[in-house]
Amino acid sequence: MKKIIQFPPKTLLKSLFLMFFLTFFAYQIKADCFGNGFMAFVLQNDSKQMPIIVLQGYAGSQPVIFELNKKYPIYLKNGKNKIKLIVKEINVGQFMLTQAILMAEEKLVIGQEYLVIIDNLSEEQKLNRFDTKMPANQVTKFVAGAGKDMNKDAKKLFASSPKEVSKDFVMFGCGPAMHITFDLTNKNATVITASPETTEVLVKTTVKDLKTGKETTYYLPTSNNQISIGHGMCEGAFVFDSESEYEVKFALTDFSKNTKIWESEKVKFTSPTEKNSKN
Repeated sequence: MKKIIQFPPKTLLKSLFLMFFLTFFAYQIKADCFGNGFMAFVLQNDSKQMPIIVLQGYAGSQPVIFELNKKYPIYLKNGKNKIKLIVKEINVGQFMLTQAILMAEEKLVIGQEYLVIIDNLSEEQKLNRFDTKMPANQVTKFVAGAGKDMNKDAKKLFASSPKEVSKDFVMFGCGPAMHITFDLTNKNATVITASPETTEVLVKTTVKDLKTGKETTYYLPTSNNQISIGHGMCEGAFVFDSESEYEVKFALTDFSKNTKIWESEKVKFTSPTEKNSKN
């Protein structure tokens, strides 16, 4: 029987949870990887009460992402009220992950609890539940908040040229986990604080393999104005080859207006290895 994983419900993601999300599979003690599953988180950083919902399909669940609102309707549920979720973008990771960026088609009510529901899931796709009273097709739930509009501060918060902070390489039973962390902080900014509200940002990350010319784009959350790219033991957005050289570019997007807010310069880097890892 295939195993499925779901994150526990959260009302507002904090930076520790975001880092946990990025490294969850990488630091498992188990040697087995999951057969399928969904991971979801909600970024309430839009002042219009229209949070960004990121849904990821892992392994055998990836095909569902491409059929959202076709074969698999996805929506928010608040009591008897249903609000359709619009798929703004789909991105395919390089290692067993595909993500959908979703937004509600109407504003939410602050303080109200919303469930993220996917209809028509097969028995294999239905989620194991921490709360047995929760519907089997519920992905997550959250309480709508006012959030923080990052659009005005984005250029002040983030540097035009991100700096590489560290490389991490850990060997596990099923293969290695490797990540490279970049600092996006604008050192001259006076608006940067340790507040979690300023770090809940979804960053469009585009990595280009300079050897093959192939580009891969994936949205990742930040933690304390830093971002880690790579993959865990079982999954991840980006895969690196020690024989290649790469460049990465970061950007922020206003999904409600379909406009670019901020974009970094391209930064070159090489793959993490056992020799250059700080672990």
